[in-house]
Amino acid sequence: MRSNNSIFYIYVPKDVDRDYFVSQCYSSGTVSIISELFEVRNNVRIGFNALQAIEFPQRSSELGSMVLATYMPQYGTYLVTDTFVKGDETWGFSEGEFITEKNYEDNNVSISGNAKSGDISISANVDEGGNLNVSIIGNENASLNLKSSGFLRVDVDGDTTVNLKGELNVSCEKEISVETSEGINLTSVKDFIANVKSLKVNDGDLSVVTEKLIDVFSDFLTAYDSHTHITPSGATSPPLIPQSPLLKTRATQSSSTVLYVDK
Repeated sequence: MRSNNSIFYIYVPKDVDRDYFVSQCYSSGTVSIISELFEVRNNVRIGFNALQAIEFPQRSSELGSMVLATYMPQYGTYLVTDTFVKGDETWGFSEGEFITEKNYEDNNVSISGNAKSGDISISANVDEGGNLNVSIIGNENASLNLKSSGFLRVDVDGDTTVNLKGELNVSCEKEISVETSEGINLTSVKDFIANVKSLKVNDGDLSVVTEKLIDVFSDFLTAYDSHTHITPSGATSPPLIPQSPLLKTRATQSSSTVLYVDK
């Protein structure tokens, strides 16, 4: 016996809780479908790829994705084998491009790529919240690598936090520039002044906290106080810097000091 192909639409029955019904469809791999002649079929099996592509209606009075259902006489049931755009819809992509997207009410998430232009995009357009999570869970050999032959640009409207349990190593063959409109505060940065070529502050202060600055300041005070030179009346020391012993004590006991560079 030959199979019979028909066009149906994804359907949510009126007498069920929508969210529970949809969750059961995803877990069981079955859906309810309705034809343009209001023929309803329940518990219809759907292929894995088609299940990923369909959209369920938000209300029972609406129709979901258009699908192709094939009737299998030997099993006495339909199978959903593919999805199609409805009359007022378009796929929205071009040659050399792929799009994987999901919509829920006003929220949209998508992954798209275009071989012609060499672009890949991951986006989440949502009313509230939204997260992009990339994780690699393994041992100490696990790594996340980002490589660009040109620019690497990060635009953030809010705050940015980076938490490291190990070392932070930054290698730069050219100039490192940090520009801010309010101020920079860096703490516990060894050799920072020696390795960073320029820091630009448009408006505010630059606050650099470095252990090396403490050492240099303390060594300077010690060398100055211990220096002697020959005069006609014999060896003599230069005048002591006022409060020099107090300054040396505070420099060696302090865990940090701050260098301020005005705007």
